[in-house]
Amino acid sequence: MKKIKMINSKSLFCTLATLILLGGACKNNQLDDFGIQSTGSVKVSASPEVGEVVKDKSKVFVSLDVLLSIPASNAFEIDLKENQDTITTLIENGTLQNTIALPVGTYDAPAVVNVAYGEKKTTFKVAIATGVLEKNFGKQVAFAVKLSSPSKGNSVQQSKESFVVVLDTKKILTLEDIHYVTFKGGTAGIVNIPGGGEFGQNAEGLAIPLTLQLNGLGESVGFDATIEGSGSNIPAMVASGKLPANTIALAPENYRLDKVAKFLPGQNTAKFAITVYMPVIRDNVTKKLALTLTLTNVTKNLINPENKTITVVLDPVALLSADVTNAGQLSVSMDNPNGPGASQGSPKLVDGNYFNKFLAEMGSRLWAQLKYDQPIVINSYSITCAEDMHSRDAKIWNLSASNDGISWVILDERNTEVFENYNETKTFDFVNTKAFTYYRLNVLKNQGDYYFQMAEFRVFKKP
Repeated sequence: MKKIKMINSKSLFCTLATLILLGGACKNNQLDDFGIQSTGSVKVSASPEVGEVVKDKSKVFVSLDVLLSIPASNAFEIDLKENQDTITTLIENGTLQNTIALPVGTYDAPAVVNVAYGEKKTTFKVAIATGVLEKNFGKQVAFAVKLSSPSKGNSVQQSKESFVVVLDTKKILTLEDIHYVTFKGGTAGIVNIPGGGEFGQNAEGLAIPLTLQLNGLGESVGFDATIEGSGSNIPAMVASGKLPANTIALAPENYRLDKVAKFLPGQNTAKFAITVYMPVIRDNVTKKLALTLTLTNVTKNLINPENKTITVVLDPVALLSADVTNAGQLSVSMDNPNGPGASQGSPKLVDGNYFNKFLAEMGSRLWAQLKYDQPIVINSYSITCAEDMHSRDAKIWNLSASNDGISWVILDERNTEVFENYNETKTFDFVNTKAFTYYRLNVLKNQGDYYFQMAEFRVFKKP
């Protein structure tokens, strides 16, 4: 049970009589000492404390107590009226700071409180929409309701007729309760294509699917999110070093953006896409293309102010490049001690999973070869080191090519190469315009361990 002090304590009644008490001067001997009339009439008053505060998925319920001067000799009713003018006055005169008056309609109090025979206290609940608490998270919110017109000859104690309730949203909600909508994916607000994101090709160009995320469980009612695109901030991001120097902004005529993403009932993600026209990609192979997307509106819930933008960066060369690794047949000079079918056998080298590995004895040298049915031009390759033991990483190697498996031409060679991070991928480009049937990675030396390991080896045909 959460106890939250209300602003209308006895001391505050005296101090703020002209603000929150509807008439009457404060006299302590008149606040606590009521004479019971022979007719048995009851004086009702607002309790100075909030009772239990309970939240569910969509509402927060606040319990408030009506106090009776004597047990009720008859059942009767008390009207309840909104009294937000009191809250407005307290905010305007500085009594309540960092406080927002709850708009009428965002909380729901009963119109009538029923008092049963013999009761000396009765409780009613005010329901507050969690959405308004989420929108004002970090602040206090306040509402007031007033006791009015008790039936059957009973009356309201004038100096205690109003409930003035102030709630600290941080004590009711946690960050996990906030239904924020954000962009999903990317690092530091940037998603690289290809790399950190997916893409596909359609009749217009390259379609890049992106995702919005709703924090927490999906809503029972669907809603829409609106996205806008702009390249106006791209030069500033380049100047600050957040984007590569050869990055240019996509102009509006260069792409088509799905401006509305729909969250279906019960779902906490929504998909949308940006399609970049193919001529733009082909004409900018020496550059990077970028566009910043901004969440501008949601028809329900909130936009996370710290994650309402994402910058999509396209690498035309990588997008136009073809990964031709799996078109070749892999063989190695030395396989895993437990054979190719082992958990760290040679097929792991080209399986597309960057988080497993191929492990074998290093020996004096070790090679991995791809053989193609037809000669093919390859002018780039990548190596991904494993998730541990840098001493097993490749250090000195070359990539050679052949059309008969006997005579070899060295296309690229590397000496004293170092992988500084686990699962780090390095890409190596080289000039080659000739098609070959065999491509062989010759590892001449590792970083000193008895074993050699590598997570992934990929080869590419780039424009």
